[in-house]
Amino acid sequence: MDFVDLTGEECPMFFVRVMLRMHETPAGGGAGFIVSDGPQLRDVRRSAEADGHRVEPVGRDGGRNFILIWKDGMHGRAGPEA
Repeated sequence: MDFVDLTGEECPMFFVRVMLRMHETPAGGGAGFIVSDGPQLRDVRRSAEADGHRVEPVGRDGGRNFILIWKDGMHGRAGPEA
């Protein structure tokens, strides 16, 4: 699995990149991200969980955190086609 490196990204750009990647991820699938310690890790986790996804830490290298975000197959925001 490829990991999207979000370290160094400023808010709200890292949120946009996570949302786009998760939108492209099929239900039940996962996407990998590399995020910085502190606010970025906290905010990405909080946002993903609020959207109904599961966040799994898979590794750490210095101040870089490797996480997988698993898309809940039952979750989805209602859109125009809903």
